[in-house]
Amino acid sequence: MKKKVIILCIILVLILNPTICAAATGEDTTYNVIVPLKYDCISSINGDMFITQDSEIFSHDLLYSLCRFDGTQLLSGMQEISFSGKYLLVKEGENMGVYSRDLKLIVPVYYKYIFMKDATHCIAIDGKEFLRPGSWWGDMYLFDLITGQISEKLGYGDGSEYMDYEASQKLLSEQWRLDAGGSAGVSVSMNGDGWEPVSYCKAYNDDGQLLLDFLPYCATWDAAYNQLYSGCSGLFLYGYNGSGKLPNSMNYIFTGRGRLIAQQPYASFLGLIGGKYICAYGNDIFNTESYIMDRDGKTVIPKGTFDNYIFNYTLSGQRSIISDNDDYIVVSKDGKYGIITLPDIQLPPSKWAEAEVAEAVDKNLVPEDIQIWWKDSCTREEFCRMLSLSVKEIKGKTLAELSSGEDALNFSDCDNPDVLAASALGIVNGIGNERFAPNRFITREQAATMLARAAAVLDTPLAGNSISFADEDQISDWARAGIYAVSRILCGDAKTPLMQGVGSNMFTPQDYYTVEQSAITMLRLTEVVK
Repeated sequence: MKKKVIILCIILVLILNPTICAAATGEDTTYNVIVPLKYDCISSINGDMFITQDSEIFSHDLLYSLCRFDGTQLLSGMQEISFSGKYLLVKEGENMGVYSRDLKLIVPVYYKYIFMKDATHCIAIDGKEFLRPGSWWGDMYLFDLITGQISEKLGYGDGSEYMDYEASQKLLSEQWRLDAGGSAGVSVSMNGDGWEPVSYCKAYNDDGQLLLDFLPYCATWDAAYNQLYSGCSGLFLYGYNGSGKLPNSMNYIFTGRGRLIAQQPYASFLGLIGGKYICAYGNDIFNTESYIMDRDGKTVIPKGTFDNYIFNYTLSGQRSIISDNDDYIVVSKDGKYGIITLPDIQLPPSKWAEAEVAEAVDKNLVPEDIQIWWKDSCTREEFCRMLSLSVKEIKGKTLAELSSGEDALNFSDCDNPDVLAASALGIVNGIGNERFAPNRFITREQAATMLARAAAVLDTPLAGNSISFADEDQISDWARAGIYAVSRILCGDAKTPLMQGVGSNMFTPQDYYTVEQSAITMLRLTEVVK
């Protein structure tokens, strides 16, 4: 009897608790079920509302419903429902109209076609003959969606739009942008048309600095498809080489700063969820079940948990799947659809750096938006921002406060107050031509030079012995004094140099300095032996 009671309690907990634990490679990873898996093909999410269709099988007679996450049905039996910013475009029968998010009618359900002109206006077409979206004949009206009134009658005309597809394709094949390297964005250039034997991509940041050359990862056999596909929330570029799931195809995922974090044969990466997770399918040519990985490439929702994952933007039954929140994922199992979210994760620093990085974060030496890049290269602007926080920890004043009354340099490409303050104090000089190149990665010799100048502003003593490095011939002349200085600044009880070599008595001055290395250096700066 006691066993039956225990089993019954466990069953009740599993039924009532919306948080489900999915075993993944020996660990438990949780995901939260926002909308139970009971709907036919959820087609769009916006805020706390979603659109579902009456049948998973697409047909021209299909009807749609609008529901809230709590299951409340707001609209039903519509030929069309679509989100557009703060508004809902609906089609009842043969006519269209516009509702507000609280379901107040703004534009009467009277017009043959409605499309959004901008955030507060739409154009309604009273078409005598409607051919297809983008081409119509009939009277056109400009509606003010704030007042719900016609602000202008645009008259009768052909509203067809012309697109220069050849020019668009040329632009796509030569260069396009990805939101993968942070707010600065990433430009990607293509060598070849994507289907040539040795076509490949390169990615650059806004300062023209090479982030990734995909050539070393590319296949060179016929029909190799070597591309960087897309970016997501400043975290990833991903690409693959190979055609389909051939044995010698390989898939790769990189951070937006060009560091390889995952590679798998056969598998195809379906997309990137909120900059936190990776959706993929198949680990071998015979298994194509989809699953979810984290940013370190570890499985968090194993194969077989769900049949399908839909997020960001894709197509289903010729309809757009669009969510205004990357955390929401539409999932299906056995033909029924629901919505889940995944926990907010942060990419951890390297094992060797964990303790000091954690201390640097506790001391508020690393801005939160930088804390997703620990293992990646640090930018020049980020280094200045961390330096300002370290100076505040030491002096109680930021760089901007210390530089009050001093003249800053005028950079054409950067107006960050920490950078300008650092220039006013003589810590940074820019790269010439009134440029600071804020998004370029900082090299070890640049970091050493900035730190040495900052230490001089702070009257930090040079207590250690002079050090010479085996690769001194690679150090730039302007950086020698700074490198020698930081190697003599002793920090903490262990009297560790502020910056030191990387082993074998090498300083590697031209290597990039990572975010975790920068954070540890800032922590050490606050612990300089007086």
